[in-house]
Amino acid sequence: MGLEKIAVKMAKYDPKIFTEAFNKVKISKPLLEFSKPKLLPEQKVDKVQMALEEARIKHQKKIKLKNNPLSQLEKLSISMNNKAIRALTENFDYKKQRLLEELREVCDKSVIARIEKADTPEKLAKILVKQDMVYYETWLKQILKGSAKFNKDKTLSKTSLQMEQILFEANVKRAKFVLARERALHIPSQNPQVIAIENALKEKYGVKFVSLKDNETLARNVLKACETASKDGVEISENIIVSDFLFPCGEHIYSPNKSVVLLNPKQIISPGRASTNAEYHAFLHEILHGKQAHLAAFNFKKIPKEFIPVKQNLSEYSASKGTHETFIELYTKKCVDGLNPEEERLFNYLNILG
Repeated sequence: MGLEKIAVKMAKYDPKIFTEAFNKVKISKPLLEFSKPKLLPEQKVDKVQMALEEARIKHQKKIKLKNNPLSQLEKLSISMNNKAIRALTENFDYKKQRLLEELREVCDKSVIARIEKADTPEKLAKILVKQDMVYYETWLKQILKGSAKFNKDKTLSKTSLQMEQILFEANVKRAKFVLARERALHIPSQNPQVIAIENALKEKYGVKFVSLKDNETLARNVLKACETASKDGVEISENIIVSDFLFPCGEHIYSPNKSVVLLNPKQIISPGRASTNAEYHAFLHEILHGKQAHLAAFNFKKIPKEFIPVKQNLSEYSASKGTHETFIELYTKKCVDGLNPEEERLFNYLNILG
């Protein structure tokens, strides 16, 4: 099915996002396909040649493992599980009860039954992480089924209306789960300055649920990020949460009218990693993710060769991530420092929603 036809059908989910996005997303050539290493011909070879061949084969296996979605998913689960255990250890019984109250509305009865039986932070953490991984597991299933295929340069070579719908619905489900989990584990702030900022976010920017973990420095940066995004006409997410479960600096989980911005309380960004030096960069970056096309295809949109140096030089994060992250790094820099002519051109090329 052509991208234009897919866009029309996806409009029932969010016309503003899907209709224009698919018209402009270009995808190209084949990430998860690896050629078998060519073995040396059957002939006498010296020990040096044999060692080099063994090293080459070992390197190929290492690359294959690194890009294997199964290994990446396992790595992600372990990281989240360790954080979840730490977050649940203190006041375990109270937190478990709160989780049961909030999650009954968004989880299957079988999940609730497992939570009720969990008698240690380790057991409960495993259940919560499993639920949080639904979106990623859905992605993996699409890849293994062949619904999503990638090129060696990690650009998407195959997509479909059905795949985008499945991923979209999984993401909406995840947003509901994460929001319920964070509501259950929310601890009201006590610092008057933080409380004032949380109230300002609600009254001035329409944030419905905010949890800043009593961190005044972080709260000020969140407010500055919202002020900066608002000046550019960006609608602020309804939920802004400092999460004990998060492993990156932040994350934006998109869902119509229920988008969730998660922030890591420990913000450590090395020089050159981001496109600006602003202390509020990570928070602004996550808020601006709400302005991108929420399509798997956009994440892998091919960037023309002429713009590759711009992507690579913008920031370390941009250089190592997909097209959607390059777009948001450009958008963040645009709001904070402004863009140079070449960056402006790439931003306009990727700004398919206007």
